Amino acid sequence: MTARLYGDVLMENFLYSKASYTAEMAPRCNRWITVAHVSRSWRYTALHSPALWSDIRINGTLSGYISFLYTSLKLSGKLLKRITVEHEGELPAYAAYAVVYYARAQAGRIEKLWIESEGDYNIHHHLTFPMPSLEILSLHAKIFLKLRSVYAPWKWAPQTLTRLTHLILNDFHPWTVPSYDEFLDMLQACHNLEFLYLGHSCFPIKEDDDTPREREIYLPSSLRDMYIYDEADQMAEPMDALKLSSNTRLHLIPSYGVGSSEHHIVHAGCTRLYNTPFTDMQSRTTMTSRPSEFGQPAIQQ
Repeated sequence: MTARLYGDVLMENFLYSKASYTAEMAPRCNRWITVAHVSRSWRYTALHSPALWSDIRINGTLSGYISFLYTSLKLSGKLLKRITVEHEGELPAYAAYAVVYYARAQAGRIEKLWIESEGDYNIHHHLTFPMPSLEILSLHAKIFLKLRSVYAPWKWAPQTLTRLTHLILNDFHPWTVPSYDEFLDMLQACHNLEFLYLGHSCFPIKEDDDTPREREIYLPSSLRDMYIYDEADQMAEPMDALKLSSNTRLHLIPSYGVGSSEHHIVHAGCTRLYNTPFTDMQSRTTMTSRPSEFGQPAIQQ
């Protein structure tokens, strides 16, 4: 009884330490793990407590991070729910395979999948299965990723996307993969979407012969924030085709050209947006970088 109580108290402290670090420094730090290495018994308790490994995150390029990712996946058991991989460089094949293997095994439980990595062994190539409990999905294609090999959410059954609240796409180009119709069908299937970020993933509103497309872009009424980060001329085209709820804030972040220094433009409601000249919108801005993990703009220091 005493041993069990002691273990429960340790677990509470481990979980509190992990939550504190991830809230303040997410997803940059795994130092909470040092708390579990105070003694051999503490380490044993941590290693045999799958609850600690339900939320797995790594960020960095060191080989130690990859080992930590691999070990964490094995320790997660049936409690795996959230995976965050931000790896600046080529993710080794065995690590990419491990992410896919464990995500597939727990596909019905996965709530968050945040993948940002490079190299020929990119995880995106292997996402050939739907995750019906998914709430946060972030895919970073990278400019050299072979998009035609990517199996992404626009190939999933519409009912799979209904739980999704956060969708982040970087360097996906709808004029290649997915098609314009696939892209809009996917967005319209996200009935509970609250946060949408498109980084260099703007959707064209004209056909190849420069004629307007027939379909307008209706986004879910649940959408609170939509970010578009792209070249200014790429952002200008879809504005008239966007049909947003009055509750949706549209954030425009030009990457270069007009408004070359990344500015953050916020307007609540589509009426105010459409009636405001683009040049005037630039004058009311705040500095920002790409959005943080939980949907709020990350302010540059």
